[in-house]
Amino acid sequence: MTNERNIATKIIVKFMFFLMALTLVGIAWTAPAENSYISQAATHRVKEAGVESPVTAVLIHFRGYDTLLEVTVMFLVAIGAMAVGTSKEDHQPSLLIAPDEKLLAKPMIRILLPVMLTVSIYYLWAGAKKAGGAFQAGTILGAMGIMLFLAQKLYAREKESVLWRILLVSGPFTFLTVSFISIFFDNAFLEYPQSINSQLIFIIETMVKISTGAIFCILFTRARSLSFLEKTQ
Repeated sequence: MTNERNIATKIIVKFMFFLMALTLVGIAWTAPAENSYISQAATHRVKEAGVESPVTAVLIHFRGYDTLLEVTVMFLVAIGAMAVGTSKEDHQPSLLIAPDEKLLAKPMIRILLPVMLTVSIYYLWAGAKKAGGAFQAGTILGAMGIMLFLAQKLYAREKESVLWRILLVSGPFTFLTVSFISIFFDNAFLEYPQSINSQLIFIIETMVKISTGAIFCILFTRARSLSFLEKTQ
């Protein structure tokens, strides 16, 4: 009975993914080739946001509410994972690098980490002018942390330290703080002062990058412990 239920579940999941793929293909196929009015308006007013990239201008300036909610949702997901999962070291042996593989892991880390850090900083800097930004840079930063966890250079504990919690909350806290401070400059909420617009956006993106990286690391350690506990039950 259990095997039949698992097979039925797999079939349903695959069918749902197939329908999702067809839907995405249909949306992409029927999308208008010419630029929409919203895209043209964002491109025309991009200088008001203090950046040159229309994507960054829309995410942080024109539709800041949406981005703030996205950052908050990611933060709440990490909080939920911290509340449900446990990250004790003896609960997560499955993905750690074996002792005989550490000889190769150490030089790889020494080579890859500086490269990944450089790419992460570049994506953050490039977000003001071209494709890039806080989420892409934060993803690379999170991958760096996961690599260190796998190589046992970082160790997960039952409770995250104060430093990890500060890193986790840095993005949403900075986003909200800067948005509220703008009110004292006779601006609306999430409407930044024109004179320091680009600087404030860069500060927000920097802290969101750090927060995103911390969120990925916390989700990784907690998800590993949960999957291991399910197998042992």
